[in-house]
Amino acid sequence: MMKKSNSTSTLTQDTQTLGCAFWLWLTTALLLVLILVIIGTAWAVRHVIINDNDNGHRRFSKTQSRMIIAVAEFPSLVKTAVNEVQSLFGEKGDPTPLLMDRKSTEQPNWIRRFPAPDDTGYLLFSGVDPTAKHSIVQLIRISDGATLSRWDPDWLTIIEQTTDKKYGTKDSAINAQANHPILLTDGDIIFNTGNSLVRMSPCSSKPVWVLDSVMHHSNELDGSGAAMWVPSVSQDGLVDNQWLSDRIRD
Repeated sequence: MMKKSNSTSTLTQDTQTLGCAFWLWLTTALLLVLILVIIGTAWAVRHVIINDNDNGHRRFSKTQSRMIIAVAEFPSLVKTAVNEVQSLFGEKGDPTPLLMDRKSTEQPNWIRRFPAPDDTGYLLFSGVDPTAKHSIVQLIRISDGATLSRWDPDWLTIIEQTTDKKYGTKDSAINAQANHPILLTDGDIIFNTGNSLVRMSPCSSKPVWVLDSVMHHSNELDGSGAAMWVPSVSQDGLVDNQWLSDRIRD
């Protein structure tokens, strides 16, 4: 009986050894495949960016290039999707894509001084409202911190009036931002979302109008106040030269 027990014990140990060896081999194989996929994707993305070789011939067609870029962007899209799902169904419902940890931003030498009683100015502030859970615009009196006016965009309506573009994709109501608002004499504001230019009245959450074009960075009125300068991105620039059109963001 003792001899049989020893044989059984040896067989069990051999089985465990084989099992460990199999999982070690499988893990190593998967890591090698992952490394090769990463290297291959990096190579493909590089050539999509370069687009042509030295002889002026494309390595990839436009369809193949779009597929390669889509694969490369997949991890960031997953992260964004997870953040948005957490924002929708989380306990607090906070718009996580727009929020930053204050402790990771502020420096020890910063001095917090707001309100500032001796400051007679005003702040047109664009940021996340803790109640609305999305980006709004407020006109704040600096001397006492009072909110004198508030613009709460109907983001779903704004998004419905915008389209995906070559250099800009539609936002969601969670991550949309009212960038660089500027106050007009009639109380309206104009801001850009990165994918559109929007005019809003303080009397309604609906936009006065939406210009469906890629707009970005600072909005500025001209000297007369009758016109506005806004950086934008051409969607059909350099159409007469495909080589330049593929390489230059106009």
